[in-house]
Amino acid sequence: MNLTAETYKDKILLTKRGNNHGVFSNAKPIFVLSIIDAIAEGVIIGNKIRFDNNELEEIYRRNYTCFQNDSGTLFRANNNTTPFSMPFFHLNAESYYHIKWIGGIVPPKQAKSPSNKYLKDCVDFAYLDDELWELLQNQEIRQEYRESIIKKFLTDKY
Repeated sequence: MNLTAETYKDKILLTKRGNNHGVFSNAKPIFVLSIIDAIAEGVIIGNKIRFDNNELEEIYRRNYTCFQNDSGTLFRANNNTTPFSMPFFHLNAESYYHIKWIGGIVPPKQAKSPSNKYLKDCVDFAYLDDELWELLQNQEIRQEYRESIIKKFLTDKY
């Protein structure tokens, strides 16, 4: 893996997660994993991650369900599926993910979670850094990132 690929892997693995009374949310890592899966499945094309992409939302829900342990709780997180809108919006706090707002709309502060309607009405699309997007076109890099995300955030062996 080249230096750029390693740098982006490190950035992804440093993704900040929400913390509610000591319980970490894995919504953002699962959303990143879902973006990777959606690229592999041809659901996201052209580095435009649309909020109204029902297939991406389904992949997110599938991944959220997939990474539950035998007791039904998500590793290192609570057991409720975090709404798709939350990681779609809050991942924007990371340096590698961006939201393109429609017109001159001023986005809400990261501490406030906008409604689904607000996101549908005000977001054109989200996108990854161009370099990261290009890296994710490579199946081997997708697999490496996927395994790293699972190992760091979604298993009980860390």
